[in-house]
Amino acid sequence: MSFRFLLLCGLFPWVMWSQKTHVIKGFEALNAKNFGIALEVFNRSQSSHPSIASFGLFKLYFDSKEFNSVDSAWHYLHRSMQYFVTDSIQLKSNLRAMFYSLGWTRSNLWEQYQALANEKFEALTEAENLQGLTEFLESNPQFRQYAEVERYRDSLWLDLCDNRDLFCLIALKSKSPSSFFREEIERQIDVKSFEGWVVNNTESELSTYLQYHPYSRYIVPAQDELYRIFVQKQDTNEYQRFLKRYPSNRNVNKIWKAYFHASIGNYEPAKMLIFLSLHPDYPFKDQVVQELKWYGKVLFPIMNQKDLYGFMDEEGSLVVGFAYEEVNDFHEGLAAVMKNSRYGVITTNGEVAVEFVYDLISDFQSGHAIVKIEDKFGLIDRNGKTVIPCVYEDLQFVFTDLLLFLEDGQYGVMNLQGQRKIAPKFPDFLPVDDNFALVSDGQGKGVLHSSLDLLIPCASDEIKIINEGFLVKNQGKTGVVDFLGRQVVPCDYDEISPTIFPFLLVRKDKKFFHLSTKNWRIVTVPTEVFEGWKEVSVFNGSNFLVQRKGNQYWVDTLGKLTKATKLPTVEFSGQILVANQTSNGNLGIFDRQGTALTGMDFQEVQLLGSMRWCFGPK
Repeated sequence: MSFRFLLLCGLFPWVMWSQKTHVIKGFEALNAKNFGIALEVFNRSQSSHPSIASFGLFKLYFDSKEFNSVDSAWHYLHRSMQYFVTDSIQLKSNLRAMFYSLGWTRSNLWEQYQALANEKFEALTEAENLQGLTEFLESNPQFRQYAEVERYRDSLWLDLCDNRDLFCLIALKSKSPSSFFREEIERQIDVKSFEGWVVNNTESELSTYLQYHPYSRYIVPAQDELYRIFVQKQDTNEYQRFLKRYPSNRNVNKIWKAYFHASIGNYEPAKMLIFLSLHPDYPFKDQVVQELKWYGKVLFPIMNQKDLYGFMDEEGSLVVGFAYEEVNDFHEGLAAVMKNSRYGVITTNGEVAVEFVYDLISDFQSGHAIVKIEDKFGLIDRNGKTVIPCVYEDLQFVFTDLLLFLEDGQYGVMNLQGQRKIAPKFPDFLPVDDNFALVSDGQGKGVLHSSLDLLIPCASDEIKIINEGFLVKNQGKTGVVDFLGRQVVPCDYDEISPTIFPFLLVRKDKKFFHLSTKNWRIVTVPTEVFEGWKEVSVFNGSNFLVQRKGNQYWVDTLGKLTKATKLPTVEFSGQILVANQTSNGNLGIFDRQGTALTGMDFQEVQLLGSMRWCFGPK
């Protein structure tokens, strides 16, 4: 028994040496390009020297044209790196040095891994293999270009999500929380969440969205849209409901002011006092109290025979003497007036509040007025103190409590203290209301929101505001963007015209149809255009007029001709039509169902306003 043990002990080193020399034969065969022998040797050596044999197989699959396989090379390189320490411990120093000379070193394996990983990355990139890139990232966190791979993978994923639902973006955010595109991912998540929630821009949709998405980037535009819905109603009861239900809305002070002005008539002091007694929490109470003190009685400008102005009260009594060449109305208890070709400011008692040193002074707003000296503009407070020196080419109040300034031919925005909020960068800047301005950066036109974010990027050829949002024209085609910045109608149409009804008149090529502004769906069949089609073809919800062979016909939503109106000439259209139906050319007025509202008794009919008419006799 002991003899056998000694024999085995003697044979073991010989066996190990034999296997070591066998692995060497694999490299010798590889060098001689005897790839079949090398493959056999390295496969048989996997159990005894997994790292060295796998390194040999890596070289076989990576370096030789006959056996070239990136996937196989990748597999055996990983295996060689995995068992490197195990094989290093088993080898004697002289053999270890020999294998080192063949390239089997930790540093060389690492560099080979980086090179092969880069080749894998390029192959996956060329194939735009999103799943393969994701698996590559999961199994190769040590790749030097890991960030580049992740960035490319995320860009592919982001493009894929353009036509997918919200969960595609959420999955990307979960898989790549520190993505290079994390801001864009968050933005698109907000966009898709908002579009999925707010479909018809109703109060219910907007209010519940605000409730359940308190950190969304759509908070500001959603609050503004909710405010717009209420302010359009011009109803004091609705204003009160807004104040009770949405006290944290950023426009709550605007609603308070709208409620106040709707309640006090023509600045009647008695109604102002009643309002304050009913609403002691009115945020501008102190200002109203001061206004009541300033105003006293309402003053009216009056001019004498020497062309000098003063002010009289409601009874006609002269309160401020005739001393001024030009005067403005009183605002916030102050009026800008001109004396000796210079502007100053007086109170309702005729006292000078601001000395006569300016070329121009605007009306006061929020306790401030814009002033001009030698073609430069600045800002003063009601005491005449300079808040912003006269250094700007232009200065205007914008977005209620901000200032638009012009510097070196470019417009920017600052607050009433002169702190710049937007650097001068817009060659054109046109405020359209308290919340929006049409702007241009020299490359294209866009829309700036009162939050000072671009609602529509400066990339359009033309933009026009309508009741439902903005008509946007790009490369000769027109679409619609709503007040929340959503492209509700793509820029695919040749012409879009607003109407007095909740429908847009849309033309594409030589046909027109009507588009509902409630759900942005086409509601009438495409119809051939004709002369004057825009004036007469306004859709009222049930039918519209078309012209066929010189006669006017009613058409329903399915395109069916209902009846001829027998009105050869239709002058214009809205709720009411002006037309003739007699050979003498006399005019009469018809409703949109073709019923005569007057006789054919007039040679001329002009629309002066809503339901106001001017008639010419026979």
